[in-house]
Amino acid sequence: IGGAALKNPPQIESIRALSEEEVLVRVLMKVDVDYSINFDWDDYAEYEDVRELLGSCDESFLFTSLSGKETITLEFDLIIHRITKEIITYELSLIEGPSASLFLR
Repeated sequence: IGGAALKNPPQIESIRALSEEEVLVRVLMKVDVDYSINFDWDDYAEYEDVRELLGSCDESFLFTSLSGKETITLEFDLIIHRITKEIITYELSLIEGPSASLFLR
């Protein structure tokens, strides 16, 4: 990944008390991501995903790359201490892009 930047401020999706001391906060963030992916012939021969992405190739090649910019959505679950407001723990629960979603829960 070449770089990433928040598209908008994070959005709070939900807040739920877990105990007297802990709160679960679900946060969504939209992020603009610049990417560059490099491939060689061995990658093409070994991985079906690479062949699907690049399409049919009749001749071997030394190197090729794809690059671009996409907006993705990240969803985090944060457990926050009610009094200190410190993040106790966090977990990435969703990565969503223009053509696929990955649920990590």
